[in-house]
Amino acid sequence: TIFSPLLKTIESLREIKMLYKLSANKPSFRDIVFSKGLNIVVAERTEASGNKASRNALGKTTFVEILDFCLGADFTKKSKLYSPNLLDWSFSLEMELAGYHFEVTRHINDAKKIYIHPFCKNFPLELKEQGDKQTYIDLEEWKLLLGKSLFDIDQMQHKKPNAPTARSILGYFIRKSGAYKEPFYTFKHQKAVQWQINNAFVLNLLWAKSLELHNLQVENEKYSNLIATYKSIGNTTGKLNAQKIILSNEIDKLQKDIQNFNVLPEYKEIQVVANTLTKKLQSLNNQMIFNKKRLEEYNSIISEEDVSDDLQAITAMYKEVNIVFSETVLKSLEEVQKFNSVIIQNRKEFLQNEVRQLEREIFHLETSIKSYSEERSEKMKLLSAHGALEEYSILQEKLSKKVSELELLKQDLKKQQDAQEKIYTIKARKDSIKYEINQDISINENLKEEISIFNNNSMCLYDMYANLVVDTDKNGNYKFYISREKSSEGIERMDIFCYDLMLIEMYRKNVPQGIDFLIHDSTLYDAVDSRQRAKAIELANEKSNQHDFQYIFTINSDQLPLNDFSESFNYNDYVVKYLTDKDISGSLLGITFSSPVDKEVSEENL
Repeated sequence: TIFSPLLKTIESLREIKMLYKLSANKPSFRDIVFSKGLNIVVAERTEASGNKASRNALGKTTFVEILDFCLGADFTKKSKLYSPNLLDWSFSLEMELAGYHFEVTRHINDAKKIYIHPFCKNFPLELKEQGDKQTYIDLEEWKLLLGKSLFDIDQMQHKKPNAPTARSILGYFIRKSGAYKEPFYTFKHQKAVQWQINNAFVLNLLWAKSLELHNLQVENEKYSNLIATYKSIGNTTGKLNAQKIILSNEIDKLQKDIQNFNVLPEYKEIQVVANTLTKKLQSLNNQMIFNKKRLEEYNSIISEEDVSDDLQAITAMYKEVNIVFSETVLKSLEEVQKFNSVIIQNRKEFLQNEVRQLEREIFHLETSIKSYSEERSEKMKLLSAHGALEEYSILQEKLSKKVSELELLKQDLKKQQDAQEKIYTIKARKDSIKYEINQDISINENLKEEISIFNNNSMCLYDMYANLVVDTDKNGNYKFYISREKSSEGIERMDIFCYDLMLIEMYRKNVPQGIDFLIHDSTLYDAVDSRQRAKAIELANEKSNQHDFQYIFTINSDQLPLNDFSESFNYNDYVVKYLTDKDISGSLLGITFSSPVDKEVSEENL
């Protein structure tokens, strides 16, 4: 770890105080040397200044910004010190941290490094060295050291989202612009979880339990939204269970079909052969039909061809009509008959030859048809008993698709079931934490003392009660507020003062080696009655001496309640710097500059 035991190694006799001196690398800057207890930075309007002179540009807010900058504040384009006029500036804060005396320097144009000049031995960090012999640490290391030394924040705590860090807690001890609306916020638009956890931390409550409760609420919302999303599309657990059963049955059937499926590798080739045989059989059957028809026609013609009685039939017919052929005609008819008989006989013989040829062709056709039919029958039997690889692949693909659907369905179902189970578990854990937090609020001795101190602080200012109330909301989160008889803007500002004063007092008691300064801007005292202003300043002086801390604040000279201070209180004894408006040299930096923050503040005031 980067920390070594933080032992006191003070080399010279001097008063123990956290902040010693604020300076810069420019001669125009007006160094501020701090003292123990009360420290006042006064913005004074001089008689020589013109009517248009303003104390708003003297550097009161800038002073607080510089202190915060040296103590590790994030530096962005929205920072008060982000200005072209300050690019070559650096600011140094001489201080003591847990007994180690050193000076810390941070450059505007090199804000990621914190340059360290130790005035003591055994400085607790391993310093890196630059070419010019300057030693430094990274900004994040500086924040870790501040967290450990000021607030006893463990290094691992910094890594947890929304957990208290040195920077988030310093906001209660260095109040900047935007932190003066109410005690519990340290900047505008702060997330509820941040200020709830931070206040629980500074009040020594169960902040870790509160953070866990917040995380459980976020987790619970995530699971609740998941279930709501499924319900919105109709995928309830009941419906998904029904679909799961149907898909499981379909998968079982497909698995059995695949198990009983016989793949024939030559399925395609055999199918092609079977198709070819079918075509051949169709062609042979067509030829067979044609030949048989011709055979039938030929046999019919042969049976009708008979010329033996033709001449007698003709002679008899003509006798009936009293016509008698002469011998010559009869002789000619006989010759014709003989010739016709020869022709008929020849045609008969031709047809008989054709019939025999057809019968032979029919026989060969029948033989081929029988052979092809038997072969085709064998092929078809083979095809019917086996399946093609493509069919097998289709079944496998269908099964794979169904299995994937079932797996996705099971995942959706498990997500819902797990979410529901998580919700039940989270509820039980939340109830346990809520009980612990409520119990702690009732018995926490630190809280009792804090409420008492806050009330006493308020009574010192207004002679009326003001209760610091710590409660829980409907979700079990911490709820902080101030309960009082009456309120106004000035009273609300003093609530912040009383709260912060109580915090530094409690830290001096509980973490004596930790933080020992409290810093306020003059904004705190705006709208506050002069008498309460005087009482607040004197109370801060009394408390800072009693509990050994520095109370540093800025104020305009016309805000100083000169007529309301006690006779024994001389505010001049506590002024560490006067800023004047006689000319620019009287301001803190001795120069004029503008930044984005100035524009935002101006717009807010409008």
